[in-house]
Amino acid sequence: MFPSPNVDGDLGDTAINVRARLSATRLNDTPENCSKLAHGFLDDYRLNVFYKYPDRHRKKLSQYQALITPDYSDWREMNTWREIESISHSRWVGKHWQEEWGMSVIPSLTWSSPASFEFCFDA
Repeated sequence: MFPSPNVDGDLGDTAINVRARLSATRLNDTPENCSKLAHGFLDDYRLNVFYKYPDRHRKKLSQYQALITPDYSDWREMNTWREIESISHSRWVGKHWQEEWGMSVIPSLTWSSPASFEFCFDA
């Protein structure tokens, strides 16, 4: 799935040029803001809309330079199946944005403990 075909191997300054949270993006944003990244470091309840209704925000999000995948919670105290579910949701949304929308997507990688290494870097 990664790297995106829309990225020419080097993100340069783009990697640190973050516009806003996915939930704070707006339709018809300024050209300056649209040249930046939108990130998914939010509370899980705010991220669920991107998984449950993946195309609802397409017009708004597709105007940005690139998207960072939603960062669903991954805690040591979680059951393993829940950690896998969180990571799977993030990967699925990123894949959808990339394959269906043609967006440049940067995956967010998270892990809770060395035991989660077995699945947290998949896809």
